[in-house]
Amino acid sequence: MSNKLTEKTPTILAAPNLASYCPDLASWPASWCVDERDIIPGQAIVAVFTPFLLGLLAQDLSRRTRNLHRDNLWMLGGEIIRDINENPKLRKRPAAELILEALADDKGPPIRGCVNDIEQRLFDSTCRKLKRFMAATQLNSQTFHTIWPVVLSKTTHRFPGRAVSHLRHRTCSMLSTGRGWA
Repeated sequence: MSNKLTEKTPTILAAPNLASYCPDLASWPASWCVDERDIIPGQAIVAVFTPFLLGLLAQDLSRRTRNLHRDNLWMLGGEIIRDINENPKLRKRPAAELILEALADDKGPPIRGCVNDIEQRLFDSTCRKLKRFMAATQLNSQTFHTIWPVVLSKTTHRFPGRAVSHLRHRTCSMLSTGRGWA
């Protein structure tokens, strides 16, 4: 009888969190740095990578595939920091812009010291996935920032908080459904 109970009991898998998936994420900037000035751009790159890593965790990917994407992101960050050191003018540019520039031509930058073509193709696959993710989140961000000032300006003098909270809910639902004002 105990066998029947164990067969009917569903197995609940704990969703991996970012700390267990990528425990050394905070140390990525230090691992990339050539000198102290590389830490700040490295932290900015990690800040751009973090939503993508969380998105990978939300997808139904195998652990091996997720780990491959994670490792490829680490390599991409290192390549971007190397580019910053070769061209110091890049240091002043935003991290997202540097990443998108590195992902031009629907592939990543050539991996220095790459031993085979398969490794480069896997790296390019991660870079394409990151580029698509960034394009999708940038569109949502631009839509939100275009609408949000209008929402904040529509308040009543008598109850200023009520209109903002109502319109904030309405805006968020509009953005999530992709439809205009109802």
